[in-house]
Amino acid sequence: MFGMVSWFARNAVAANLLMVVAFIGGVLGFNQMEREMFPVVPVAGASVSMTWQGASPQDVEEQIITRIEEAVADIDGLDRITSIARESFGVVNIRGRDDIDMQVFIDEIKLRVDQINNLPQAAFRPHVTRW
Repeated sequence: MFGMVSWFARNAVAANLLMVVAFIGGVLGFNQMEREMFPVVPVAGASVSMTWQGASPQDVEEQIITRIEEAVADIDGLDRITSIARESFGVVNIRGRDDIDMQVFIDEIKLRVDQINNLPQAAFRPHVTRW
């Protein structure tokens, strides 16, 4: 290693030539690189949101969020479930693995959510959206 460093220290022309070649290669590579203002990044996942007017966050969690989480907990390809309970509103975010068929995954989530029959009657129907 020290032999190469000392050789470049003795041969300044070779070191500068290598620097120019690296700089030109970087400029050419940058100009040929594909760039997008807003790149599309496919993420396998969906959100199940539900509104229940006048409900406290604790009620939303116990009566809605927990039941949705239990219904979708054993779907094939499931990676992670996160949820948010707020006053009158709850969201369950369901992330799948990257190697799954997204349409089958979404259809399975919709089917499982529609099969929940013990949600509060005053609450609106759950809404499933793809990320």
